[in-house]
Amino acid sequence: MLIQFLILSGQTVFFWLLAIFLYNRRERWTLIPLYIYLALMTLLTHNLTDLGFSISYDGWFFLIGSFSFFTTLMFIAMALYLFEGPRAGRYALWAILATSAFYIGIVYLLGLQADTSAWVRLTPASAWIYFWSILAVIIDIILLAFFWELLSKIKFLPLVVRVFIVVFGVLLIDTLIFVTGAFWSSPAYQSILSSNIVIRFFLSLIGAPIMASLLKIQGFSEEAREKPKNFWEIINFRSDLETKITTLEEILARHRELEKKFNTIEETYQLALSGTGAAIWDWDLVNDKITWSPRFFEITGYDPKQVNSRKNFDKMVHPDDWKLLESVLIKAQKSGERFDAEYRFKMKSGEYRWLAGTGIIKFDSDHKPIRMVGSIIDINEKKGSEEALKKRMEEISRINSLMIGRELKMIKLKKELASNKGK
Repeated sequence: MLIQFLILSGQTVFFWLLAIFLYNRRERWTLIPLYIYLALMTLLTHNLTDLGFSISYDGWFFLIGSFSFFTTLMFIAMALYLFEGPRAGRYALWAILATSAFYIGIVYLLGLQADTSAWVRLTPASAWIYFWSILAVIIDIILLAFFWELLSKIKFLPLVVRVFIVVFGVLLIDTLIFVTGAFWSSPAYQSILSSNIVIRFFLSLIGAPIMASLLKIQGFSEEAREKPKNFWEIINFRSDLETKITTLEEILARHRELEKKFNTIEETYQLALSGTGAAIWDWDLVNDKITWSPRFFEITGYDPKQVNSRKNFDKMVHPDDWKLLESVLIKAQKSGERFDAEYRFKMKSGEYRWLAGTGIIKFDSDHKPIRMVGSIIDINEKKGSEEALKKRMEEISRINSLMIGRELKMIKLKKELASNKGK
């Protein structure tokens, strides 16, 4: 008996520690594995109870399913409620109820298809046990929230004591409800009741320090913990739908607000651009795809598909300016600095016009250029004025050279005349 009891106790503690392990992996695996584990504990609780697995010795009677698997189930529910809030506790209850319904349904369907008397059958007696088991679980989850919220107001109460009172209080009431409802007419009722109360007291003594240690390690704070609006919230399944609707409404409202701000910024941006006459471009270096603002097509006359890549763009650059533009872009990609360039670009009409381009480069985590963004502006009129001014200055310089040459010749002639008169 003692060896069996020690093995069962060690097995139970192992199941608790496995639950802690799964919870600690929530950042990587989410809470889904823990909920699956919870469902597995529910299945084993029902199945082992149905099969009658128990330890009986000298008037003591322990249900293995209730001893080991059910206490693990409640351990998980408590951890979820305290760490993740009422909604997580409600999801735990959902998982337990759904798994219970699934198990009962399977038992019933198998009984219709084959003789399962050697295993388990859904009879009025077993259905009665299922009823009290499910009812006890619902009450347990409510009491779990009620006891914790009540005791959390007693500030001087040590954490481990609070955990023990909550755990044992819930398990004690569960024992009274389930054992009384399911085994009241059984000759072993008194033995089952007293044995399970004693064993659950013992498990509470073991489980309280483990749960309290987990709370401390995880940095549990009563002030920061998500608290229920009322004691019934943990079974208020309707609140999940209300929460989702409220969250969706908040997201939509936030989206509309951001969209309004974006439109305002975009309008301001477009007004500023229209004043400069600049066209914006965005070059995806990885996929070699260039996106232009509408102003570019107004300047050049091209369609979007005609200048949507570097290859197409290079064909439009004047041959005499292509090498200069290429060197500017390569230098910018290496240095990461802003670049500026002036070059002639072939319009759809066939005419070359001067454009001034500027831009910046974005790099990935490996410092590889992945994107270039910038603007271009038509400076053909300015360049035309500069060329005209340059030609005018060259003409003036030529005239000045002629004038200076003439003056030098006149000076030379005057000197020669003066020299002849002297003779």
